[in-house]
Amino acid sequence: MLFAISELPPEGTWIDEMIDVGSIKWSGGDAVECGAVHLVGQVRPTSRGAELRGRLEGTAKVACVRCLVETEQPLEAEFLLYLHRVQEQMDAEEGQET
Repeated sequence: MLFAISELPPEGTWIDEMIDVGSIKWSGGDAVECGAVHLVGQVRPTSRGAELRGRLEGTAKVACVRCLVETEQPLEAEFLLYLHRVQEQMDAEEGQET
């Protein structure tokens, strides 16, 4: 999923995508297998780049801490992600406007 921040409309745009995550490595070094994750959110332009406010839903396969049987557990998270353009890009865009 690619989009150009400079081409976003002022009101933003909605995203509704399935993303194949694969495995996630936790801080302890263990890898957790995940299936596809459903991402729904809105990308809006800001003065320094864009913000993505959304929600992720999916499942992960984890071992039970008692019996070590692998089970699927739901994953759900709401998030706010700021996407900032690098200063060089901002300077180049300002130069194009003049």
